[in-house]
Amino acid sequence: MGAYLFLAQHGRNEGMDLIPAPQHKEALDPEAIGKLVRYWVYYDNKVAELNKEKRQLQATQDAYEQQILQQLKASNMANPVIQIGGGRIVIGDTKTQQPLSYTMLEATLTKYYGQKPGAKNETKDILAFIRAQRTVQTTQGLKRVTNPTSRSRSNSSSRGRPDTDGK
Repeated sequence: MGAYLFLAQHGRNEGMDLIPAPQHKEALDPEAIGKLVRYWVYYDNKVAELNKEKRQLQATQDAYEQQILQQLKASNMANPVIQIGGGRIVIGDTKTQQPLSYTMLEATLTKYYGQKPGAKNETKDILAFIRAQRTVQTTQGLKRVTNPTSRSRSNSSSRGRPDTDGK
C-alpha cells in the first residue's frame, strides 16, 4: 500500500480523508504544504486545548474522590461497594514503585556491596556497562517551537478550523 497524507474534511472534527501522497520523485507544491501545515497547527492546537481540559477534569475528579473517601472513612465504611449505572465503584489500592533510575541503581548496588565485607564494589563498572548497552532510537516528527514574542498557544487556537479552500 502506498503512502497517504491525511486531510480533514471540511466541517467535521472527526474522520480524515486519505489523500495519496506524492512519490519522493515528485515535489509537493507550496500551496499543498501550506494547507497541510495549517491542518497540523489546527490539530496541534486542539490537542493542547483538550489536554488542558483533561487536566482540569482530572483535578475535579480527584477532588470528588478525596471527598468521597473522607465521607466513607468518617462513616466507618471500610470496603463499600457503590452501585452506579453500568457497574459499581469499589475502593482499591494503587501501588506505585520507585522508578528504576541510574541514581536508584547506584544507591542500591552501593548498599549491596556495602553488606558484603571484602567484596569488590563493582557499582561503577556495572552502571557503565548498563549505560553502554542502551540503544537510542531516533524518529522524526514535527515539533512546535514558539517565538518569544509570539502570542500564546491558546490565543491561536481560537482562530477556528483552517480554511479548506486554501485562502
